[in-house]
Amino acid sequence: MKWNVKEVKEPNVYEFGTPYKQMFDDLRRKDPELYKRNGILPMLKRDLAVKTAPQHWQENGPDGQFDVVFTFEEKVFDMKDHWLLPLVQAYKDAE
Repeated sequence: MKWNVKEVKEPNVYEFGTPYKQMFDDLRRKDPELYKRNGILPMLKRDLAVKTAPQHWQENGPDGQFDVVFTFEEKVFDMKDHWLLPLVQAYKDAE
């Protein structure tokens, strides 16, 4: 059996803060079937319903502090710890 699988050879890289609509339109123009099949276009469509562009979550607290942080993916949880744990340690050291 021969599979005709089209893959992305180079990553699509967007600056942080690029609007989801711009990313969606760019990928749809490049190869709509590929990006629909691999789930990127549906994901960007969902993101568009929530907000305009990616944001640094750390900057969204009114006072920069959070009591609870939810993550839904292990990778994001690890990234959150990588950012947050040094801040917690610095706070404890300052006490």
